[in-house]
Amino acid sequence: MGETKTSTARSEAVPSSVGGTVFLGIAAGLGALIALPRIHHSPSLLFAFTLVIVLALTGLIWQRVRAGAALQCQVIVRKPHVIQTLVQSGVFIYWGSAWTPVYEQAPLIIAQVCVAYLCEAIISWRRFGMWRLGLGPFPVVLSTNLFLWFIDDYFVYQFAMIALAYWSRDVLCTVREGRRAHIFNPSAFALGVAAIAILVLQVPDLTHGQMIAQTLGSPEYPYVWIFLMGFIVQAFFKVTFVTMSAAITMVLLGYVYTAVFGTYYYVDTSIPIAVFLGMNLLVTDPATSPSSMVGRCVFGILYGALVFVSYDLLRDVELVSVISGQRIEIAWLDKLLCVPLLNLLAQPIQRWVGAWDRHLLETSWLRL
Repeated sequence: MGETKTSTARSEAVPSSVGGTVFLGIAAGLGALIALPRIHHSPSLLFAFTLVIVLALTGLIWQRVRAGAALQCQVIVRKPHVIQTLVQSGVFIYWGSAWTPVYEQAPLIIAQVCVAYLCEAIISWRRFGMWRLGLGPFPVVLSTNLFLWFIDDYFVYQFAMIALAYWSRDVLCTVREGRRAHIFNPSAFALGVAAIAILVLQVPDLTHGQMIAQTLGSPEYPYVWIFLMGFIVQAFFKVTFVTMSAAITMVLLGYVYTAVFGTYYYVDTSIPIAVFLGMNLLVTDPATSPSSMVGRCVFGILYGALVFVSYDLLRDVELVSVISGQRIEIAWLDKLLCVPLLNLLAQPIQRWVGAWDRHLLETSWLRL
């Protein structure tokens, strides 16, 4: 999920001189992680961390010179960020209870949160003259890491994904209801670009993407847990129809496929667990999806249909890794490729279905 600006926020002014100090504290925390054996024993990780810290400090100096004054900071805690952070953390905890590499990845996820805060600070100072410090980086980082990790030797690209997510939020914007708003779900945009790059360059073995897609189903009753986490999101952000229509679409398409070809589309389920996670927590960002009930139904139907078709196309691709020289599986990219396209279509969908939605809103029980 991305972030929405439709909720109330709690703000607390912080002395202007604290902005740079907080930035340096986060950069120091990132540097402290280098002391962990996994990081300081890996030249690639050590390079990635050092590069990010140098770039961050360069950005801080540039902003300080540009501002000509102490860098300001204000604490703003938004309810959506709190909810998203708790829900996504719940998925990680439950997933990690059955697959221990999730917990082993925690230091690198914390490092990405630090990088996200540093990116947010530099962008906020450039755009607003004030660092709006809150929990925003957590949903971006956690959402990204629920679907894709680069291996340690190429972890610098994981940091690049976080930077790309914040770049898209700052630059790729439109005017919505008289207010500047980002077009793409930041984490979904970064994941989509990474998925395209992996596909074009034929390097899926530089990531743990396929293993993530498989192990999300390792805990007992994973669908129930993800549904419960998704239900919390739906209760607060009224995106029930996105998830519901996506799920129904995939189930119906599976039935049609079985009726026509006499075999099952997926091996063991109507909706793969990673796709189910995507339709509950990735495509349900209210800031980058239609705001009307009918629009959300169309949005969900398109997500389900595009994932269904993408899987069929990707599983038939004969792709050989340029790294290992072996045939590689890329069907796990299905859930990542289509979300940026859907974000682009969100506002056109909203305009096209406006008349239907005004009529159906008269039915009060449909206001979910």
